[in-house]
Amino acid sequence: MKHEAQNKRRTYIVRLCLVYLMLVLFVCVPPTLSRYHSLAEGSSSAQVAAFNWNYEITSANLGALAAFTDYTPDDIKPGWSDTITVTIKNTSQVTCEYTLSVDETGNLPLDFTLSSASGVLAQGQSTTVTVTISWPSGENSASLAEKLDAISLNLLYQQVD
Repeated sequence: MKHEAQNKRRTYIVRLCLVYLMLVLFVCVPPTLSRYHSLAEGSSSAQVAAFNWNYEITSANLGALAAFTDYTPDDIKPGWSDTITVTIKNTSQVTCEYTLSVDETGNLPLDFTLSSASGVLAQGQSTTVTVTISWPSGENSASLAEKLDAISLNLLYQQVD
């Protein structure tokens, strides 16, 4: 009887060792027996393009303009008009687009006309946009005397993707 109990115990230990060994083999061996590998090769280069532009603004009446502040109150009155020329040059290494707009406070009855409000310029290309500002001669109410108007010429310039 004692011998039989020892055999059962040995059998139990052997079975337990086999289960442990199988568990170790199933968990550890497959990853270590993997027979594949991957290899990737290549070459590439990147370059950052220069983004640059310049502009020049001139007035038909005043010549080169630094700003609209070059006008005096005696210049702007009913029947007055001026043509401003804006030359935009793309000195970037990429194609760019521009949008030109005029903002004002609206205190004076001024009309603005742009020959081209937007466009695309390739590298090294330039364009000239004319902005005509006029005060209709019929708009001559005494209530407009001594009024000020804030005018801004806005140029949005960005790279085309």
